Amino acid sequence: ATPVAAIITVLVIAGLAAWSHGAKAAATAASFHREPLFGAAAAVLDRQPAGTRVAIFGDQWVYPTFGAAHHLVPVRLDADGTVASGPIGDAMAPGALAVHPWRFRSNLAAAGVGIVVVLHLPHPGRSPAWPTQAAALDAAGGARLLYRDGAVGIWKLGE
Repeated sequence: ATPVAAIITVLVIAGLAAWSHGAKAAATAASFHREPLFGAAAAVLDRQPAGTRVAIFGDQWVYPTFGAAHHLVPVRLDADGTVASGPIGDAMAPGALAVHPWRFRSNLAAAGVGIVVVLHLPHPGRSPAWPTQAAALDAAGGARLLYRDGAVGIWKLGE
């Protein structure tokens, strides 16, 4: 009777774990989305369709660009919006945009990017100026602002 009792116990525990997993996962996701600095931006990214290619300009913020379900595809670009040609090295800022906004927008389209995140974390003594890619997205057309706060801007391309 001992092996049968052990099997029943294991099955009951596995059943309870499977039954409660969805609730735990939902609670974890909700708590992440309530995080004050990035939570609302992460929620916007998590709502994007599977396979959406995401590019970041500004401070590095890689984890959320995969999406909560790992359904997004991060794309590393150079400052002008072309697919990165070299290693990142020590650079954290994207560098100033050296092309016209319409060329930048065209380069993003050629790279297959669907979402652009511009990140400018607040730091004491840091310039309040955002990376130049944010102004280019506003000026070029073909990009809809989905979200913006004091640290993050998210644009959807192709609309």
